[in-house]
Amino acid sequence: MEEESRDREDWGAPGPRVEALATGEEGANSGGRTAADGSGNQPKKRASVEGLKGESSSRRGLGWKLAGWSLHLYTASGAVFGLLALFAIQRRSAEEALLWMLVAAVIDSTDGAIARWLDVRRLIPSIDGRRLDDVVDYFTYVVVPIVFLVTLDYLPGHWWLVAPPLIASGFGFANTQAKTEDDFFLGFPSYWNVVALYIWLFRLPAPVNGVIVTVLAILVLVPIRYVYPSKTRPLRPVTVLLCGFWGVQLLLQFTFPDRMPSWWMYSSLHFPVYYLGLSFALHWGWLSGRRVSRGDPSVPFGASRPPVENGGGG
Repeated sequence: MEEESRDREDWGAPGPRVEALATGEEGANSGGRTAADGSGNQPKKRASVEGLKGESSSRRGLGWKLAGWSLHLYTASGAVFGLLALFAIQRRSAEEALLWMLVAAVIDSTDGAIARWLDVRRLIPSIDGRRLDDVVDYFTYVVVPIVFLVTLDYLPGHWWLVAPPLIASGFGFANTQAKTEDDFFLGFPSYWNVVALYIWLFRLPAPVNGVIVTVLAILVLVPIRYVYPSKTRPLRPVTVLLCGFWGVQLLLQFTFPDRMPSWWMYSSLHFPVYYLGLSFALHWGWLSGRRVSRGDPSVPFGASRPPVENGGGG
């Protein structure tokens, strides 16, 4: 479940240094220094520029265009699996609905890496991959899980209980500071599919679930930093490994529900507990004695931050 949004940075263009190399500005800006130091680096720089231009031109063919469109179709297909989850909810088939939500989350977790490799923004400049990703994610991470909870009676059907997660997550997706410069989510990252999963697992009374959902909706707007599983640097290999194992656990549970032991799903709590523990430890500096984030944690939700020099971090 990678992620409010959800993988928005994954669709970004190359950094300013790459752009400068590709356009020749880097060489122009540093040419005097290169000539002065006599280090003989100018031919290497020219070769680097030519290499970038060659790579760019090599990705203009029909095959690369088809690959770019295929990636966008792959991202958009998450909405189809969200719809399949709604159909399963209508039939009151909770495990099938959770399976389709898991498939949508897997798509969201993998499309960003492919987008970076393809440099899809340059291949298909007319399609905003970030916006497409956000639209699909809001549907599959927010709307579908809330429908799941209300329709299957895990959440009271009162509008004032259903409205907070929908509205808070809407603000969360629209927040330009939803991801910090050092790759954290700012505010609870609207993992309502995970919330729905464990509410279904523990089958608590609907009023208790209502309190849980309301508290988490408030936390969407509270500027606490949460780990971005595939990108937050501290303990990233451990996080990715545990997240992958967790995903396999869920996939086996929903694919072979009659074959898994009763303790199997409860053991999957290892990753949510690890995730929250690591997020809070990094935010409050319990691991290193200082906050990991370079940003100001006192900045209110949605407030703009001063621009970062040299293109920003991350």
